[in-house]
Amino acid sequence: MKIKIIALAVALFSANNALATENISLDMYRQLLPKDSAGQIDYDLHLADKLSLPYHCNIKQDSEGRYEIDLDNCEHHDLDWKKDRSGLVKLDLLGDSSDATMVEHKLWAMAFAQAYVSTMIQMQFGLDKENGTFDLQRPFGVGESFGNYFARNMGPNYFVSKGLQESSLGRDLPAPSEEGDDGVLQIEYPGSAWSELQGTGGGGFPRIFGMMQPKKILDSFSGPARNIIGSAVTSGFYNGSVIGINTGSLPWDKNKTDTTVRIQDFIQGSKDKDTLAMVMSYMYNRGPYSVKELLLKSEQSFQHCMALTDHLESDPACFVQLNDFGTRYIRQIPYVTQMLNEASQKEETRYETQLTRLDVSNYFDLLARYGFYSNAEMAKAKPAAMARFDELAKNGEISWSHDFAKVLEALMVELPVTQFAEKSPIDESLVSTLTNSDDQRLFLSVADNVGTIVSHDWLEPNAKIALMPGSQVQQAAFENGAGMDCATLIQDQLSSLGGAAPVHLFIQQENGQCAISQEGDETPSEKPGIPQNLQASNITTTTVTLSWKKVAGDVARYQVYRNGELLESPQSESFTDSNLKPGTAYVYQVAAEFSNGLVSELSASLNVKTLADDADETPAPGDVKPWAEGTVYKAGDRVSYNGKTYSCLQAHSAIVGWDPASVPALWKLESAR
Repeated sequence: MKIKIIALAVALFSANNALATENISLDMYRQLLPKDSAGQIDYDLHLADKLSLPYHCNIKQDSEGRYEIDLDNCEHHDLDWKKDRSGLVKLDLLGDSSDATMVEHKLWAMAFAQAYVSTMIQMQFGLDKENGTFDLQRPFGVGESFGNYFARNMGPNYFVSKGLQESSLGRDLPAPSEEGDDGVLQIEYPGSAWSELQGTGGGGFPRIFGMMQPKKILDSFSGPARNIIGSAVTSGFYNGSVIGINTGSLPWDKNKTDTTVRIQDFIQGSKDKDTLAMVMSYMYNRGPYSVKELLLKSEQSFQHCMALTDHLESDPACFVQLNDFGTRYIRQIPYVTQMLNEASQKEETRYETQLTRLDVSNYFDLLARYGFYSNAEMAKAKPAAMARFDELAKNGEISWSHDFAKVLEALMVELPVTQFAEKSPIDESLVSTLTNSDDQRLFLSVADNVGTIVSHDWLEPNAKIALMPGSQVQQAAFENGAGMDCATLIQDQLSSLGGAAPVHLFIQQENGQCAISQEGDETPSEKPGIPQNLQASNITTTTVTLSWKKVAGDVARYQVYRNGELLESPQSESFTDSNLKPGTAYVYQVAAEFSNGLVSELSASLNVKTLADDADETPAPGDVKPWAEGTVYKAGDRVSYNGKTYSCLQAHSAIVGWDPASVPALWKLESAR
């Protein structure tokens, strides 16, 4: 049972729609995998079997007032995969029947392996982070590599533990209903989880989930083996989504050094060995934004919680301390995961089965039939995976525990990795749209035809929102609109123009008033908006990097002026000026130019002074040396960077992007010279 957290159900989309997918290489994939004691890739999968597990335990307080699991007040589940799930099941999906069959426990085992692999890939390579989400070259705070840490925290046994806590592995779910249920792993709909996956607020994975039917994918009576494959693969994407929300992967998370968007740094630096499992379990119950309330709230709480080696879950500075389901999840899911991990290392309590070629082929077909991958994508990837099966097979079969991960590897490196917060296209032949044509953000509150709030968020410049039939716009205010609300005007336009055909509206500010036009309307030629938020960064003795906020409309290029003279006309919202004189002051301005030649007024002036000759070369007083890439720093080391002095907070090897000004988790500012 979980607290239902209602979230936004309408996705925001860019007017320049581009599906952000990529393939990962074999080397990239193998960087994610655990290693054995000899340093070789460990492909073995671990799933416990034939043991009794405590779950749905009560919580009690210990002698120090900390909440802990009350093992004397638990339900117990006798886990025996082959005894309880030995029958053949038809591989029917909702609205998609099939004559194919498979032994049920094999589907559960393959689904848990898939959830592990999919989560790993989406977290590392699916969050639009330039070098991946975690630093794979740096050990986690407990000294493990990414692969070993991840397999222990979120391997197949983790999903057994979660499914047990959520639904007793499907036994607690109700009888079939027209509405459907949230599935074995409880990916909620129409609440927060499914909405987030569909792209709420500009996040999620809308290319995949935008057109999916949640009942077909999740409902435990809509697919084989309690629909565990749909639930498990969706869980992999949802795990990526909740991490993405807290890593600066959303379009409005501009400050990438803010602690609220550095959960990846926290997880990697934490000294508690179960941090990943704890954090994920906590967010399942309280929602992905819950970790921003305490754990990631400030640099002080971030560093304090990251340094804890034990009882992280019981520190009130890190997590809410209540005797509720969130408190149970954060303790019970990791606890049972550990029990399962230990049991799966023993021969007598380890799951194993043989998979036939038909088993594996049918499983891959199911992934496409659910809609997680297109038929064309699977047609490209499946032959490579089946060829790997044939290499490994003995008497036409492979081992689930020793071989299936190798076959999955061959499949996953051929399939696209869909990016979190991608911009998926809207079918404008089916739904109405509203586009923000202004250079300021527009706050929108929209309800559906029965009054449920489905959008309560910012619409960025040049972005559009889909408005379903019957939508009611309740609030529409520009960021600098001084209280002006455009909601009534938008609603009047929808009502007067709306009918059987969709309406496509464009909104902007004109002379302090809301102005709405319809697609195809002739509008007077106007200059572009003035570029805002002109900033300078990466200032050296001879270079300055400029950046500014994107201007709405058909901007072809920008004009950069230095000391009143046109310097360059870049097409993007950034420019690096070079060959400057050390220790010299310059004045910069920027204008925007439309493709029709109309040019905006110049932006506000920005005064910038380059560093003096010795700013990056002469050591600061005492033991301070210039920061340099490739240097190994230890806690307490002091460096100078861009005229400021910093002290190292934790040992690391300096790489591009980890300069002291960019990574406060590694460096503390002491003074500016």
